[in-house]
Amino acid sequence: MKDGICPKCSSTDVRITPIINTVMVPSVRQFDTYLCTACGYFEHYVTDPAKLADIAANWPSVSG
Repeated sequence: MKDGICPKCSSTDVRITPIINTVMVPSVRQFDTYLCTACGYFEHYVTDPAKLADIAANWPSVSG
């Protein structure tokens, strides 16, 4: 998505906006949201390096 191409439908009509978080991850205040206007698929990205480091240190890993 960050390259402007939707991974679901291959459309190049991808838009971006910062979203203030109110629910998803309580410790993260803002996400960049990429949304494909062709199929509706979207992705959120945490942009704060300090928050990413905190999550890496404290959240369990999916891969074990």
